[in-house]
Amino acid sequence: MSRSVVLGPTAVEVRLSGLTAVGALARSVVIPYARIAAVGTEPFEKRGTPRLWRTGGYALGGTLHGRFRRGPQRLFLSFEDASRVVQLELRPGGGEPSFDLVVVGVPDPAATARAIEAAR
Repeated sequence: MSRSVVLGPTAVEVRLSGLTAVGALARSVVIPYARIAAVGTEPFEKRGTPRLWRTGGYALGGTLHGRFRRGPQRLFLSFEDASRVVQLELRPGGGEPSFDLVVVGVPDPAATARAIEAAR
């Protein structure tokens, strides 16, 4: 698998490998549990207002990997199927990651969301 979600003692890490890492321009994104305001499993709405702008990464069909902006929001997206994702809404704060929302494709969104909630 080219993407995995790893739960550590103080943070969740999204690890990317292969072409996914190349396309996203990142090998990993580490998100401290203290920065996570909400965990959701709703499908990611690619079309919407304001428009989604790519700032580093790639978008091909339904596949999105990398850094994007939607209005003032900074997003990190890595998925092929927008209906099988975990969304992590982040609290404002200093340091990395400098995102407002992280959306990651996973095989079982509900189980992954429960595991993240239990770990934080």
